[in-house]
Amino acid sequence: MKKIILVTLLIIAVTTISALIFYTLKRERIEHCPICPEPSAWSECVDSQQTRTNYRCETTKHICESFTEIKNCQSPEELTIRTVELNEGLEIWKESFENKPDPVTAGLYILGKAMLNQPIIGRDSLIDYLDSQQMPNGGWSGAAYDFTDMFVTHRILLAYFLMDAKPANNMDEFFADFDTWEEVHDYGLTYHDHRDVYHIVFGWALYYHEYPSWIDEFFTEVEKDLSWTVFDEGHGHHKATHILYTYVIARRNFPKLNNLIDSVLGMQEGDGGWSHWNGDKLYGTSIALNLLKTIRVGYSNYRMEEIETAIERSKDFYEKTYTTKMVDSKTAAYFSLDGETFGRWSNLMGIMGSSMNGFINGNFDPTFEGIVEKIH
Repeated sequence: MKKIILVTLLIIAVTTISALIFYTLKRERIEHCPICPEPSAWSECVDSQQTRTNYRCETTKHICESFTEIKNCQSPEELTIRTVELNEGLEIWKESFENKPDPVTAGLYILGKAMLNQPIIGRDSLIDYLDSQQMPNGGWSGAAYDFTDMFVTHRILLAYFLMDAKPANNMDEFFADFDTWEEVHDYGLTYHDHRDVYHIVFGWALYYHEYPSWIDEFFTEVEKDLSWTVFDEGHGHHKATHILYTYVIARRNFPKLNNLIDSVLGMQEGDGGWSHWNGDKLYGTSIALNLLKTIRVGYSNYRMEEIETAIERSKDFYEKTYTTKMVDSKTAAYFSLDGETFGRWSNLMGIMGSSMNGFINGNFDPTFEGIVEKIH
């Protein structure tokens, strides 16, 4: 009888432990929300309001559910920032690299046109021009800009992607310098403590339509010390933003996301903008908005209302930096803080920020859905 009782208790104990293990594993599998679908386009502005279908994931359900999102709006006649004016500004900007070859500016022009949702004028000529600038190893040089070759190359590959094109010359030789973790680790230590590894991940995904074989080793490395998820006196949220991009494109859960949100929200200034260590506030504000918008769309169960409030506040900053100028009887616009006219970086950052905060109905993909679709 004692043996029967002991055997019965043993069976019960094993069954209970197995159930607990199964429950724990199952809970871990559903602990994080999936990346929800992109929201639909905003409706027309009617009675100062627009609506769209958006998606969010509640932490208790761990599934994406749709809801109707409403925001205040202005009619096209009332808008202070206008797509048509910014588009004219980009065309003036284009002349600077048509007269003086500059593949980086050409790539930024293509990105600006894509974010404004405007057709890329002279697509075939731009492709031929970028093809002509390839180095023998297939990449593009950053020497003229004091950038790494990888920094310039991944941005130009994004331009090809936006034009639905491929570089003329094979790039295997260029990427052969980044096909092992040892090589990438050395690059990461040399340039901003792994912050810029996302250049390689993006470039690799854009060219090969797959993740590099060492990507798990990258995540293991950056998760050894998570101090970069909070405010950094040297580079603010810059490093965290760049590392976040790699998590998003790989569809990985981001560590200590609330720490990062706290830091970025706390750094927003009274005018709605964010400062940056290099002194370019347009750059700093657009990086911060990019980060918040990425979290808002890709990790929708995290503090949606706080993030939306910060994004909305940024509109004041962009209004103050928006400038128009009559050129050949047309109104052209650009963003500037220091008086620079049609400057390439500040202008692109302004367009990107205005697309993210809803000032313009731009084509901005914060979770890189188009790139990931090519991978999967």
